[in-house]
Formats: sequence, C-alpha cells, structure tokens
Amino acid sequence: MVSRRWRVKPNQMKVVSGCPKMALELKRICERCDTTLIPGGVAYICSYECTFCAKCAEQMKLVCPNCKGELVRRPRREESASSAVAGA
Repeated sequence: MVSRRWRVKPNQMKVVSGCPKMALELKRICERCDTTLIPGGVAYICSYECTFCAKCAEQMKLVCPNCKGELVRRPRREESASSAVAGA
C-alpha cells in the first residue's frame, strides 16, 4: 500500500452555505501509465483520490491497487482558459 500524507491547501477549501468544503484535486497524470488526463475527460478515482485513466482502471477491474477500494468515474470539470494556460 502506498503511504500518503494529505494536506489541505488554502486554495482547495471553499465555503458553501457557511460550511467549508474541500475540492477534489483533479490530477493530470494516470498513476499507473503516466498518461495525461484532462479535467473534462474520463478518469477514475478511489476514495483517497488515487487517479487512473479509463484503460488502466478497466485492466485493474475498477479496484485501486493502493487501497483495494472501488474506482469510480471522476467528476468532470470544465477547463477554464486561465487554468489551461497555467498548466501548459
């Protein structure tokens, strides 16, 4: 199992209806094959946000190799012009 330290960055916290909410970190690389993932594309994550491309997730039978949890489709997010430039 991969050991991870989770830290919340200030820009990941959002306040919705007076309650702080932590946004998902939409990782841009498959953790298994290093394929580039786009925010609006198909990717799979586990509850710890391990991230995989669709091909790898299917090959692993939708089971995370790190935590043995279920892999589910990651929510898609529209990529803004400013984040596209920043990621380049």
